[in-house]
Amino acid sequence: MAKFPILLHIPGHLWVDASQGILPVALVRLKETFDMTYFQMGLVTAILNISSSVIQPNLRIHLRPIPAGMVSPYGILWTAVSMGLLGWAPNYTILLLLVVWPDSERPLSTPGG
Repeated sequence: MAKFPILLHIPGHLWVDASQGILPVALVRLKETFDMTYFQMGLVTAILNISSSVIQPNLRIHLRPIPAGMVSPYGILWTAVSMGLLGWAPNYTILLLLVVWPDSERPLSTPGG
């Protein structure tokens, strides 16, 4: 029975890790849609990586008192929705917000931060 909670984290980690791989594939299509330059594409990727490095550790410090199991489902859903909305982003600014949004969730879905 103790293995069941661990098994529930597998699909969550799979989705959260897949969100890192979705962006390069989506950027090919989004470049055409928004007529982005390579600088703008690089900025989207840089924001994703910077938010992973800065937001995650800082948010996890503040969320440490909350048990990870209580917020994990919300974090996974948060990532799924934001990455799913990338294709419907109406403009470049919303695209940047959707890229930052799932990274602010990752500390919620990973017990170790």
